[in-house]
Amino acid sequence: MPQVKEVKSLFKLSAMYVAKNIHYWCNPVEKESYPVADPECRPKYRYNSFDNLPFVVLEEVIKALKKNGTKQLKAFSKDTPDREIKDWLVNGNYVFFDNFFKVYSRVQVKEDIFKNLITQHLQELDLSQTRCPAEIYNLLDVAAFKCPTILKNLNLKNTNNFNCGIFLAKFKHLQILNISHSAAEDIWLQIIGSSCKHLRELDVSYCRRVTDHGIQGLCVSYFDNQCRKNEIVGLCKSIEKLNLIETRVTDKGVQMALQYLPSLKSISHCAVMQVLADVAQRTLDDKTLNIPTYSLSEFTTFRFRTDPYTSGSFGSILNLCPLIVKIDLEVVKGFTNNDLLSLRFLKRLRELKLRDILTDEESERSQITVDGGLFPLLKDIGSSLVILGLACFIGLNVSLIAEFCPNLRSLTLTSNRFYTTVSLVEKIVLSNQKLWKIKPPILRHLIEFRFKSFVFNNYCHLLPESMMLLLSSPSLRSVTFTSCGLITDEFFSDVANLNHFKNLKELELCRCPMITECGLGKLMKHSNNLEKVRVAGCDQLGKKIVENFKIQALQKNWKLSIVDSYR
Repeated sequence: MPQVKEVKSLFKLSAMYVAKNIHYWCNPVEKESYPVADPECRPKYRYNSFDNLPFVVLEEVIKALKKNGTKQLKAFSKDTPDREIKDWLVNGNYVFFDNFFKVYSRVQVKEDIFKNLITQHLQELDLSQTRCPAEIYNLLDVAAFKCPTILKNLNLKNTNNFNCGIFLAKFKHLQILNISHSAAEDIWLQIIGSSCKHLRELDVSYCRRVTDHGIQGLCVSYFDNQCRKNEIVGLCKSIEKLNLIETRVTDKGVQMALQYLPSLKSISHCAVMQVLADVAQRTLDDKTLNIPTYSLSEFTTFRFRTDPYTSGSFGSILNLCPLIVKIDLEVVKGFTNNDLLSLRFLKRLRELKLRDILTDEESERSQITVDGGLFPLLKDIGSSLVILGLACFIGLNVSLIAEFCPNLRSLTLTSNRFYTTVSLVEKIVLSNQKLWKIKPPILRHLIEFRFKSFVFNNYCHLLPESMMLLLSSPSLRSVTFTSCGLITDEFFSDVANLNHFKNLKELELCRCPMITECGLGKLMKHSNNLEKVRVAGCDQLGKKIVENFKIQALQKNWKLSIVDSYR
């Protein structure tokens, strides 16, 4: 059975008490607590009980306030009018949206309380769930006065109804800035480029007003005598992570970012692959050009835009980026086994996610095969991989994955079809006719396993012996099953009897129609460390059944949270 809740530390209990009685602690003391250089330009900021708290204590109070504050939950159907949803999401509230369950939840934190939590020790400020422009302005004004040099992390995501750019110049020591889904435009990036020289991460995704001029003002140094009133912009040279998804930045802007950001490790934009391919092609065409190398360490959700794809382009790109440790690649038509095998020269690769083309038309698929490309690659580099994700492949063999990738910490299998038990040319003709019967190795370091399928059919199911092999990892902490026909009461009983889930902490079941109350109950009767169970779309696990499990966990004081899609 799940573990009994442990007694919280005095530190956490104290933070919870403060959060519960937050209004009492926010009563101000009538005195000036900060020196004001120009009293006429500054409001009178009053002293409060949080001002002397170290950041680590303040952070714990904020966590407790979010977790144990005034919470409200509400689910909306797909047909619910937007106006009704917006009326419920009133201004001045934190709003958390679980896209998977279509559930809105909010923790009410009034502006006067929020102001008190902004102290001279505050290093992180998240205003992404604040909807009222006046409140955003007031909170940023307080932060600009109290902690302009201390604040390191600022999240202004979703502030699309307020011009936050006027405050960015005041936070000169920012290291992480998120202005995605906001009203950000080129002038914002010019302000950042002239003021935030220490910035390491910048997210401007889904800001349609950001163009190549913004990238120029961010990292290409020049003297601006127009927008920035004779200031030098483009001084932001230390950015390591840049997100430009769904902006109006073109190939030219991506090229500027690659050229003028020497520390850039990750850049997200649909044109990155193509820009790198063009650079590689130019160096091949003109032998007088030096071959550039970039500091990029990850390719995230990349695919080629050109049609048709030119075989060999991927390998030439990898020659420009020798420091890659993470690749998340969606292959395209024309992608070959040789292209895939070019990854074997990346000695530092630790995380690999590959998605083949999901189609039944042979002419539309890539030319990658499991035996000729994927498994030879894993045989060469699998021992160095710690994270592996494979999607839309045909004929995967889990035992070979376990053999070639013994050090995996995370494995995700998504919508693959026709899983097999042998392969790699029948395990090199059953190990040269000696009838290969070696028991497949257990992934002893596997912490997370996810099995997902977009459709429920027999073609996408893992073989029972393969599933048992993956679940036998003694280190397994988190398991997700989506549209999996193997998840039955009998299967869970076998897993529990074999003590495979003894260290499991998180279990998610989505659209698993065969599991019933009896099967899930098996996990409640065996010794394990379960802390969180998520249930969604499981036909035989209705609202009443899930509620009974919640009551049982509460009565027995289990350290177990059961989350479901029923509201």
